[in-house]
Amino acid sequence: MSAESAKRALEALLAAAAPPPSPEVDAADVIESGARMMERRSAPFAELQESLADDPQLLKGDEECQAMVETLREIDEHWSAALQRARIIVGDRVNAMRKMKQLKGGGYSSGR
Repeated sequence: MSAESAKRALEALLAAAAPPPSPEVDAADVIESGARMMERRSAPFAELQESLADDPQLLKGDEECQAMVETLREIDEHWSAALQRARIIVGDRVNAMRKMKQLKGGGYSSGR
């Protein structure tokens, strides 16, 4: 694979990367949006991996590609933080639902 194909893969990854959601977006929507983005990014990511398999240093020194990589890193850091927040919120929701179910179903046992 050539440096040009690796560059095209980086461009495709950037095009498939949605901006990170704001903190006001519902946690379930954040997770769903993240999953859709990962699906869109899977083919260009595989292409990039294939391009770099024989020569991991293929793009080293290419400032334009390095800038794209840095932009992807920043986007991914923000997405990771948003998904972490969403995971915590969804976990809290699941725990609250379990507690409600226990209370409604008499899940408390007095041991008698």
